[in-house]
Order: sequence, then structure tokens, then C-alpha cells
Amino acid sequence: MFGKLKNKLKEWTKKISEVEENEEEIEEIVEEVKEKPTKEKKKKEAKAPKEKSKKVKKKIEQSGLQKKQIPLKVLVPILEHSSLEEDSDLQDKWANMLANAISGNKKISPNYVAILSELSSVEVGLLDKLHNEASQIPDYDKRKNLQFGRENICKILSIEVQVADLIIENLIRLGLCQSPAGSGISVGNYKFALRTTEIFEMTSLGYEFVSVCKW
Repeated sequence: MFGKLKNKLKEWTKKISEVEENEEEIEEIVEEVKEKPTKEKKKKEAKAPKEKSKKVKKKIEQSGLQKKQIPLKVLVPILEHSSLEEDSDLQDKWANMLANAISGNKKISPNYVAILSELSSVEVGLLDKLHNEASQIPDYDKRKNLQFGRENICKILSIEVQVADLIIENLIRLGLCQSPAGSGISVGNYKFALRTTEIFEMTSLGYEFVSVCKW
């Protein structure tokens, strides 16, 4: 009986040692897998500021504009957010904003930096299209009342209504777009605002924001 128990203990001891060896091997593989993307990410992060600086320098040199000092509350957030950006379209927007700030070509408000950090490349692309259309109207009041339709946005971006609603609602949340004022219903001299995403307008803030993200 004791002989059998002794043999069993040997088997269990052997199995336990095999499991421990496998655990060490698995841990090494896991660490290697973790380490690889970290190294690649560090390479990208180190490379990104240099590429961005080249883009900005080239833009300013080609424009012939003089460099100006940027307030730290504008410069620091731009550098922080842009260094984390991986999307190439958004990287261009950060480079444009920085170039406009350095050259003094356009006045950069600190809230523009915060707004850009909360936008996706799809939303930025949509804003560019809205801005291009609005730019065709020289009269400020007419441009301000220019309305865009959700149905048309779905066709342009090839997206579903639900996705379009999320995009429009985010642009409204950031103050870049707004629901139009109601017609025919008012309290005194003030019209009711409609809560809808079917039609919307670009705000003055939205128009200026897109302008500072262009070069």
C-alpha cells in the first residue's frame, strides 16, 4: 500500500514540476508579446514629434509668415494631444493648428485644442465639408442660417442614421453645430429651438474652429 502511495506521490511531483516549467515558459511568452508592441509604440511616439515639427516648419516657411510666441496654455496642450495622435488626418489638423499658432496667421483659442482632442477623423472630415459649403456664402447672417440635412450626411459618408445621429449630437455637444430655431412658434421675440438631428446648422464657433484647423 505504501509503495503505491509513494509511486503516486512521484507521479504528482513530476506533473507539478512540468506545470511549473510550462508556467515559466508561458510567462516568458506573455512578457515577450507585451514587450513587442510597447517597443513599437515607443518608436512611433519618438518619431511622431519629429515628423510633426517638419510639417509645421515646412508650412511656415512656404507661407513666408514670421514666427510668433505662443501662450503656454495653448502650446503645451497642442503638443501633448498631438503627440498621442495616431490618425494621419488628425495629425495634419494638429500640425495646421500649431502652424497657425506659431505664425500668428489665425488666433488660436485654448478651447479649440480641447475640441480637436474630442473629435474623430470622420467628424473632422464632415466639418470640412460643411465649412467648404458654408464658405461659398459671403453674407454672415445667411451663412449662419445655412441648414444641413442628416439624410444627405448619411449619403456623403455612407453611414447609417444611428451613426449620423451620434456624430451630429457630438458636434452639437461641442458647440460646433446647433439645432435650428423653430419657425412660427415663439415666446415674445424669441423662437423655440428644435431638438432634432434631422436638420442642423454650423455655429460661428464651428466655422472658426474649422478655419484654424486648415492651412
